[in-house]
Amino acid sequence: MVAGLAMRPVTTMKPPSTSESKENAVNRLLHHEKSKAQAAVRGLNGAASWAGTAAHSAIDTADHAVAAVRDTLQHSYESGKARSEQVTKDLSKSVAAHPLASVALAAGAGMLVGLLWPRR
Repeated sequence: MVAGLAMRPVTTMKPPSTSESKENAVNRLLHHEKSKAQAAVRGLNGAASWAGTAAHSAIDTADHAVAAVRDTLQHSYESGKARSEQVTKDLSKSVAAHPLASVALAAGAGMLVGLLWPRR
């Protein structure tokens, strides 16, 4: 059973009495079938309403999750950017304070890469 939807018992029609005219029997049968159809429509409307509410709830949940991920990524980006700027400043100060050692270190790193790089 779908949450929020009550199941209605199935009603049956009594057989027409012999004294009842065929027209009255047909009218009674049509009225009974119309009542069943109206009950089915009410049930479908309830199900559609429930489905719409569930869809809106899912969309709201997804929106909140996307916002949380966006905030986390924004914080990580800003933190990484600040850290890289600080490392760049520290490295620039170190190179300015020790220029000869910086050139020697760069030359040694270049030579090491050149020796390890595969040749054709």
